[in-house]
Amino acid sequence: MNQAEAEFKDYITFFPVSDLADDAQLKIALTHVRRMEKPDRDRTQAQLAESELKAMIENYPDSPLLDEAKEKLRAVQEVLAQGVDRVADFYYLRKSYPAAIARYKEIMTKYPDYSKMPDSLYYLAESLRHSNNEPEAAIYYARIVTDHPLSDRVEEAKHRLTAMNMPIPEANPVALARAQAAPRDERSIIGKMFGLVRHRPPVSTETGAASSAAEAEENTAPTSVRGGTAGSGDTTGEFNIDSKVVQPGKPPAKKLR
Repeated sequence: MNQAEAEFKDYITFFPVSDLADDAQLKIALTHVRRMEKPDRDRTQAQLAESELKAMIENYPDSPLLDEAKEKLRAVQEVLAQGVDRVADFYYLRKSYPAAIARYKEIMTKYPDYSKMPDSLYYLAESLRHSNNEPEAAIYYARIVTDHPLSDRVEEAKHRLTAMNMPIPEANPVALARAQAAPRDERSIIGKMFGLVRHRPPVSTETGAASSAAEAEENTAPTSVRGGTAGSGDTTGEFNIDSKVVQPGKPPAKKLR
């Protein structure tokens, strides 16, 4: 725990009903956001940021800062999901399908708003198909069609369903409306918050994945099934936090927003 985080926690302890307690809680989260690393590196700070942002949302549901906290939580979870996704891709390329399936399902459970969910669903279905589990694979191909109707994966999913002699479902009208309204630029999720745009060169081979160390899950950037090596072209984000909103020892005279 760094000094700024400790001071903000002390402030909440000493002034729990202050009208700036929510500011302090958000700043605690932001101290971790500032120290976050790229998705393929240590996820500790991102996990701590997620925990503190969830605490902010749960403990201060009427805060004027609630929308900001939710936006930052969305971006932090995007980074966490990317990390799990790259590990899943690594296992998929190594044909370690049970391990890949577990990671793709983890994304679905923990990060349902992940921007690359259609890709994760597709490779989950592919992993199941390669594992001779076509009935379950068909479920996830169908979800791409129903829940992500504008995704580039829709035609591939339909092709797989047809090959399995499975019915092709209709797009969910609510999902279609949401997709049409949502921005398609990746910067809208991570870039605007972190100042990052993540690019991957269009290179991907199973040979590259096979040469990676088995310990790559935690410490090495795996080769991605979607092109490039995880982390290629990434830059560390610039996180700007004003830690002077609240000061320990006495409540401020007025609330700063």
